[in-house]
Order: sequence, then C-alpha cells, then structure tokens
Amino acid sequence: MKFSYNLIQSHVAKSLPPAEKLAELLTMHSFEVEGVEKVKDDYILTIDILPNRAHDCLSHIGIAREAAAVTGLALKQIPSIVGKLPSSSKSLKNLEVKVEDINLCSRYTAMVMADVEVGPSPQWLRNYLEVLGMRPINNIVDAANFVMLETGQPLHAFDFDKLSGGDKKTLIVRSAKNGEPITTLDNQALLLPESALVIANEEGVLAVAGIKGGKKAEIDGGTHNIVLESANFDSASIRKTSRATGISTDASYRFEHTVPPAFALWALEQVADLITDIAKGKKGPILDTAPQNVRPRTVAMSEARMQSLLGADIKFAQAAETLKKLGFDVEKRNAQVLKVGVPVFRPDVELEADLIEEVGRIYGYENIKAQVPIAELALPPKNEEHDWEKIAKNNIRGIGAVEVYTYSFISDRQKAAWGYGDLIELENPMSAEFAYLRPSIVPHIVEAAEGNLRYFSSVRLFEIGKVFELPFKEHSALAMVIASRATQEPQFFELKGIVMAFLESLGISDVWFDDALKTKEESGVEFLHPARRAQIKVGPVDGSEVIGWIGEVHPRVLSDLKLKGEYGAAELDFYKIVKLAQEERVYTPPSKYPAVVRDIAVLVPRQSKVEWVIQKIEAIGGALVQDIDLFDMYEGEHLDNPTKSLAFHIVFQSDDRTLTSEEIDDIMAKIYYMVEGEGWEVRK
Repeated sequence: MKFSYNLIQSHVAKSLPPAEKLAELLTMHSFEVEGVEKVKDDYILTIDILPNRAHDCLSHIGIAREAAAVTGLALKQIPSIVGKLPSSSKSLKNLEVKVEDINLCSRYTAMVMADVEVGPSPQWLRNYLEVLGMRPINNIVDAANFVMLETGQPLHAFDFDKLSGGDKKTLIVRSAKNGEPITTLDNQALLLPESALVIANEEGVLAVAGIKGGKKAEIDGGTHNIVLESANFDSASIRKTSRATGISTDASYRFEHTVPPAFALWALEQVADLITDIAKGKKGPILDTAPQNVRPRTVAMSEARMQSLLGADIKFAQAAETLKKLGFDVEKRNAQVLKVGVPVFRPDVELEADLIEEVGRIYGYENIKAQVPIAELALPPKNEEHDWEKIAKNNIRGIGAVEVYTYSFISDRQKAAWGYGDLIELENPMSAEFAYLRPSIVPHIVEAAEGNLRYFSSVRLFEIGKVFELPFKEHSALAMVIASRATQEPQFFELKGIVMAFLESLGISDVWFDDALKTKEESGVEFLHPARRAQIKVGPVDGSEVIGWIGEVHPRVLSDLKLKGEYGAAELDFYKIVKLAQEERVYTPPSKYPAVVRDIAVLVPRQSKVEWVIQKIEAIGGALVQDIDLFDMYEGEHLDNPTKSLAFHIVFQSDDRTLTSEEIDDIMAKIYYMVEGEGWEVRK
C-alpha cells in the first residue's frame, strides 16, 4: 500500500525525520517499508500492512499515528471517531434508506448536500491523488477518494436528482438478482451474481456496494445536489463479489480487510466538511441506519507481567505514554495495574499480552538486552514406539521391501470388495473415496502394488501406520504385501519367510503360524484365501499370543477390484511387536561340542498341528534338544484317510560335554513312549 510522506506529515504536530529515516523507524517498530520513492515534491512510502492492522493502518491517519509514536512526536488533534450521534435515524425528509440484511450492511450513513458546484479540484488535492496513483475526476469524487485515503473508510456520492422518487428518494441495500445488469462508472457492462450486494432504487442497480459506482447516478458537470454514502459492508461478501466480477478497487480492498463500523459516521462528517470548502455545498442532516455509541474494550495490564514478558525494566509511566500515543485511553488503577481502554480501531488488541506487545515494539526490541533464559533443561521421555519404528523400517528395507504411505481412509467400493462390516464412518468426508477410517492398511498397499506391477514383475511393499476399529479404537500396525504378475509358487510361503526374517531381526523368537483361521468371526480377515492363511503367534501353544495374520488375497477380492496379479499380505500389531522386541535377551555362545542328529517319523491325526508335535518332543528332550526341523509331510494313499506322516530331524547338543549314544538313545526312548501315550504312532 502506498502512502504520501507529506500527507502523513500533515497529521503530525512537528516535523518528522526525513522519509528514508522514517521508513527505517517504521520497519523497526511497526511495518516493513518496502520502498521509498521521490515523486514531484513528495515521497511515496510503500508499506506492507499486516492483516491484523488493516482496520486502522490502511489510512494516512493510521500511519501518522504510528509515525508519531515511533518518533516520540504528538499527533495533531483529529475529530473523534466515536463522536456525537446524529439526531436522525433511518429516514430524512428527502431521503430514505432500506437495508434488507443487516449482516451484510451493519451500518449505512448518508447526507444530502445541496447546491454543490462541481468542477476541478484544487491543485493540492489533485497532487495528493496523482502521487498516490489515483486519477482526479472532479471535486466531489476527489473529496471522497481523499477522505478514504485519510481515514480508511470508503465513500461514494450519488447525483440526488438522478435518483427516482420525486422529492423523497429511496436507496435500497440488497442482494442482486441473478444476472441483474449494471454499467459501471468506467463504462463496463456487468451481469451481477446473486451473491453481489448492491445499492439500488426502484428502477435498478445504482452501485455495486463497496466496490464500484454505476453510471445511472454519476456525478457530472450538471450535478447540483448529491447524496453522500458512508457505510459498513460485510468483508466476506465484498471479497466474494470482487472475485466474481473481476473488479478490485481501493474501496473493495479496504472492505475486504474489514473497516470498523464507527468509521462510517466519522468519515461522512470529514468528507462533508471538505466538500463544503471546495464545492460550496450545503450540508444537510445525517441519516444513520444503526446509530451506536461504541464503548471501548477495557484490558488490565500489570507492571510485573509487562517486565517479565519483555525482559526489560520499563516503568508504567513510559508504558502509559506509549499507549496514549497509539490512541489507547489509559487510567492507572493502582500502583501495579493499568486500566487501558482499547480504541474501536484496534479490535486486534484483546489480551494483556497484546498491550505488552504494543509497548515492546515501540520501546524497540533492539533496546532489550539479550539474556540467557534461566530454566531447567530436561530430555523428553523416550518414545520407545517411535525408536522401534525406525529400527523396524530399516530391517524391512534390508529384506528388500519398499516403504509406502497411503491414506487412512477407505471408500464404499473398498469396504464392499474387502468384505468389511461396521466401520467408523466420517461425518464430513472430503470425498466418497474417504468415507471410512481404515480397519487395515492392506487394501491400499495392495492397490499400490498393482500400480507398480505395470513396471515390475514383482514388488514388495510395507507401511507402518494407524488402523481403526469400533468402538473408536486405534493402534499402530505394520503391513506387508508381496505381489507378482504370475508365479508358480504360492505367495504364502515367500511372505512367511519374509515375516520370519523380520521378526528374527528384532530378536523375536518362538514364532509359529496357526492355520486355524477358518471363519470371519475367528479372524476378521475373510478376504484371504481359505486354504492359504494363518494367524501369526508367539510363545508356547497353550499360552501363545496372536500378533497378526498372514495369507494370500482371495481371488474374489481381486476380481471385484479388477486387480491383476497375485498378492500375499500380512499385518502385525506393531505395539505387540515393540513389547516383544523390548524384552531382555541373554546372548548364549554356540556350543563347542559336536551335535548329533536323529530322525523320527510320526503318524498323527490329520488335524494335528506340526507345532503341537514339535513342542511335545521339545518337552521330553529338554535342554539337550537344540533344534527340530520338519523335513517331510505325507498324506498319501498308503495312509488311512484321517492320518498324516510327519518326519523330523532332531538335533541334540550339550554346552558342556560331548553326548554319548546311550544318553541320546535314552531320550529317544522317552520320545517314543510319549508318542505312543498321545495315541500317535512311530513309523519305523
């Protein structure tokens, strides 16, 4: 925003520093001055006004107030913004104003001036407008523009005699009808949207409120009587209309940033006085649709709090003087507290801290000595889950998987295809694709894998993120997906090896896979192939803990989603993984004594699990059994239908001696006895 140095100076009691020095002071204490340019006998300061100060500082008086405060000078006496209320309200003898929506026009003030002499403006007025980039038109329009630049309140003037209605004219503030026409002062024909706020009469639109006037009631050389308008319009409405029409003016810019309602009457009186001086107009009574005595907000400020926040020994007397220069009313409540009345043009000041900031910036932050804060420094508590997440990601990458990030939402399409039941539904989703919080990470990773299969024959992807379930619970999960265009080997076994390698990398042992996943009620993963899925468990069979599931995606799901390729998926409860990985483990060096391997084949019922048999053998063998490996499983035609044959390598080894054949034979005999006791059969 551009400001005239000479016009700023006209409102300050004594001479300001040179323009360049003033720019430096304003930058240090108020707003950044982006440039200083000499134009004729004036200097133009381009100042970046902060949005929270647009209420008062999109005006020369506002900048003059700041300039006086930072230079220690006094501001010249200006008419009170909150002054005497007009005797008239919503109607005058010759003018009536109807406001259809007070939310869009909270205040409308007007005055009819008679016998004005329209002509060129005085040279001083023309000079100010020209250096600030505005084209002089005539003394009425120029006076309105000049007062807007001074006060920040946009104004407009209508030719009273061009308004319909005989001796008593009516102005209506309303929303435009869709496609309602207007020809603006610069001869631009517009069809207005319904959202546009307009000033109209019975014959049509006279002006686009707060933005641009129309040709119908234009001030010209034949004008003798005028209606001055000074109103307060809704900032959102003006912004919307400005974007819709493509018209942006100095007036619309100010309204978009909000103009205090108290400015309306103040500016109307200023422009009426100026027109009386330069156009010999006769002032009439004032019309005001919403006369109001605005009581300033009161905020208390303590000296101790001020000195504590600023870190400077600033006394109340100095603080009070600073606030007075900025337009605040200061009353000392007691020795420790100031009672400060906030002016109507500073709605940004609401708290004690806001007042302290005002004192601090004028005092000068460069004058506050830097001090090392006195505080106890303590490390934040360690986030175990976050640390293990980093370790887990590095370990999975080492196995050859690539990390992806997907959305935490799924759509109705995905919900149906994956067979989910009740899910947590969003009240206001951004789109239909984000209707529910995801109960699993796998659906999005599978679709990401399908996209990668266009370029690669196989992919391995993983993600660690939040999953959600009713009743409104969330927890961290780790999901892995492997995919290939086509393969002869089931994906289940490859993914099983990846999961085992990952868990072992975290030091988690006793992992086994329970293929008891049969129904939705048992698993919650009915989207998996019924013959190639399992729960992932840790610990002994009788007291194991489920930490996740693994399986191949059901062909039905792939068909519904039109996905090509074959997919294996696994999802682990990451919190349980972290808990298991944190458990203390003791390193045991490998034995230096030789190992002995014995084989055994056991005929068991077909529903018996391999893990059950292994754990029974380990229980009998005790510490001397180092490892048991299944190397053959047979369910052929030579066996009875309800049985299967399991063949194991049993590895015996001691940490402190070489085992004898007699010791091993004794243990094997006990194993045979256990097998027979279970009702199984040792195949010989």
